[in-house]
Amino acid sequence: MLGAEGAGLANMGAFRALRTLRALRPLRAVSRWEGMKVVVNALIQAIPSIFNVLLVCLVFWLIFSIMGVQMFGGRFYACMDAEGNTVNASLATFKGWVQIMEDAIDSKSTLGQQPMREVRVYLYLYFVFFIIFGSFFTLNLFIGVIIDNFNMQKKKISIIGRKYCHYGHSLSLAPF
Repeated sequence: MLGAEGAGLANMGAFRALRTLRALRPLRAVSRWEGMKVVVNALIQAIPSIFNVLLVCLVFWLIFSIMGVQMFGGRFYACMDAEGNTVNASLATFKGWVQIMEDAIDSKSTLGQQPMREVRVYLYLYFVFFIIFGSFFTLNLFIGVIIDNFNMQKKKISIIGRKYCHYGHSLSLAPF
């Protein structure tokens, strides 16, 4: 790598891509640090459970997306997003969701009418339920799965450690 920089080839895309791999250097500590091994093993073991939680999240998001299209479809009189995914992403990440909620509350229930201030106040419930179930609940499911797998990995290591101590102790007391 140093030779490539000295020869003036450092601007090549392949060398730049290889330089980004330097960010993976701290992963070498995983092999030396027992606590980090537990965390990495827990994350790897949690992958199947995370996919199950992801499916549950997708079902929640699908339900809220269908409800949102039925309640708000065509009532904003402007294309909020060409792809149509910014509204749910804004609600889930809590970035800019207040403006979207205010526009939804001000929209009339019939098409072709001008917005009126807080005409459909009951739609606050949609946003509150989406934030509770679509964001908080699903995020807690992800965290719960990871913590559960972490605790299982710790339990396995403590059982292995007890067996090791038991065998080590019995070997030291055995007569030769």
